[in-house]
Amino acid sequence: MPALTRYFACVRPDGRTRVIVSATVSLEEGEGVRALTASGTFVAAVVTYGEEAGGGEDVLVRDTASGRGYGITVLEYVNADNPHFRAPELERIGMPAGVGVSNLTIDSRGDAAWVGRTVPHTGESVLYVHGPSGLRRVAIEPAIEDLRFAGASLRWRSGGTERSAPLSPE
Repeated sequence: MPALTRYFACVRPDGRTRVIVSATVSLEEGEGVRALTASGTFVAAVVTYGEEAGGGEDVLVRDTASGRGYGITVLEYVNADNPHFRAPELERIGMPAGVGVSNLTIDSRGDAAWVGRTVPHTGESVLYVHGPSGLRRVAIEPAIEDLRFAGASLRWRSGGTERSAPLSPE
């Protein structure tokens, strides 16, 4: 019988408890939560799933107050023995796409940002944000570190240099 793990959140002091993510694991397939972060009433998670035929990774954002949220597939692959990585939602924005999540942050408005690695792999990182204007690619850099929201902008460090971008494109 598969094992089930549930991640819950609620808004204090008397908020309704909500399931943020449910993950099952069996001998044939599995799901898991690789990262979990929160700000205000919002929770963001990186959820992985897979089986012999393939799998993937999603960024999920939920508002614990309303129960509403969104999800973005940031990695899909087929054939676990010789995987071909892709991310159709991110590829539609432009290539190179940055698959997977190596850094995830969220702000108190439910805006989420994360860093993926380029496919085909060029050694660069791709920074994405899902903010007021939807999903967009913000930067492609050799390394993206110290990712954080600051007011109406997103800030990070690359090669020792502080960088920033507005949450809404100009």
